Amino acid sequence: MADDDAAVTRYAGGWVFDGERFQVRDLCVRANELVACPSTADAEIRVDGAYITPPFGDAHTHHFDGPGTLAWHTSMAFESGAFYA
Repeated sequence: MADDDAAVTRYAGGWVFDGERFQVRDLCVRANELVACPSTADAEIRVDGAYITPPFGDAHTHHFDGPGTLAWHTSMAFESGAFYA
């Protein structure tokens, strides 16, 4: 949960993906979390024309190339924090 006393930064005018398409809108961040934009923010960064996307994880792997190593690679993946492949 975001720290309510932390500064809010507005990223204004960027193209944001809403799950279906990109739309121009503002995003606000407080304490490294997205929050609803207040009427005024402590800082504003103009990102006009930029595409704002979430970070993407790289799901590329060669670990499951054959059944002989499936159990070992599955165990290794879970122990290292990878929950998809």
